[in-house]
Parts: sequence; structure tokens; C-alpha cells
Amino acid sequence: MAIAEARRRNPEATKASILRAAERCFVEHGFAGTSMADIARRARVTKSLIHHHFGSKEELWNEVKKSRISHYAEVQRQLMAEADSGERALRGSIEVLFNFLRDNPEYVRLNTWMNLEDPKLSTMHYPDLVTVGVERVREEQQAGRIRRDLDPRSLIVAMISLCTYWFTAKKTGLAHLVPTGDSDEQHLDAIVKVLLEGVLTRSAREAPQTG
Repeated sequence: MAIAEARRRNPEATKASILRAAERCFVEHGFAGTSMADIARRARVTKSLIHHHFGSKEELWNEVKKSRISHYAEVQRQLMAEADSGERALRGSIEVLFNFLRDNPEYVRLNTWMNLEDPKLSTMHYPDLVTVGVERVREEQQAGRIRRDLDPRSLIVAMISLCTYWFTAKKTGLAHLVPTGDSDEQHLDAIVKVLLEGVLTRSAREAPQTG
């Protein structure tokens, strides 16, 4: 059976093929540098079929972003809901983000492209996840475990920035400044220590940890 005929009979397989092709094009050429014709050629489908399944290029990009980040976002939401202290929530959130970026280098490149071209298209632009994080930070501030003089959104931006910049900058030579051992793990350890020391109240830092 011809590929085109097989895809016509299996729309889900067709959509998956288009998403893979779109992601590869976005990774290699960025959003502005990728046309629907480029994606169609790589996916071996017609442009009209892409429009049928996804609409515009922006909507297709949103689906690529969703396919990459949806599982990560769900893990973060669950962590924010279940962590029993501000320290555990913050530490866990940093580690989940850092490990996700380390394990998904193509995602890092996608995010870099989008930030350069149009920040609104950024893969880190996930408003509902930010809202969950802000709410948890405010709860911890009200409980006296996170400093109240910190703006919750600024804290989240700082966390994201410290993690994402490492993976975009390490290829420029910054990783070689770490003389020994695993530079990723050392950088993660530094981020956790800096943020925890900086944002937790003294009583929260001194409280014994259980479990």
C-alpha cells in the first residue's frame, strides 16, 4: 500500500508524522525560517492536509510544544500539589525542570529559537503552570516558609532562567569552567543551594526535615 494511501486511512498516524516533521524543521530552521511547504515535504503530505489537521503554522507549533512539554507540566503540577513543605516543593521543581531540559536537548534548541524570534511562542510560555507555581509560593509565604519580600513570579522566572541558561550556554564553553566531575550535576546542586538559601525563611531552613 502506498504511504499516502496508508496515511489517508489512518489520520492519527498522519498527524503524528506531521508533528515529527514540523518539530525537526523548527529545530533546524526556527519558526520564521520554516514554511508549511517545508513541513509538507518532510512529512510527505500536502500542505492542505496539514491545514486540515492543524490549521495555521502557529497552531501547529502549539501542538509541537504541547507534545514536548505536557508530561513535564503534569509532573510539576502534581509536585506543587503534593510536596509537604516549601523546601521540598522548590527543590523538587528545580530538579524536575533541570532534568527535563538535560534529557530533551531538542526542546532546549526549540525554546532558544522561539525566544529569539517571538517570546510569545516560547516553549516555556505555559501560563497555567506558572499560575500553579505562583499559588504555591504564595501559600508558603503566608505560612512563613518563603520570604514575603519576594515576588512569586520573579522567583519562578529566576528558577527557569538559571536552569535554561545553563543548557543554552554550556556549548559556548561555560561548562569547562567546572574543573572536575559531572558539570550538569554540579550546576544543579549550585542552583538548588543558591535558591534555597535565598528564598526560604531562616525558620524554614533550620526546621528538621522528615522522610
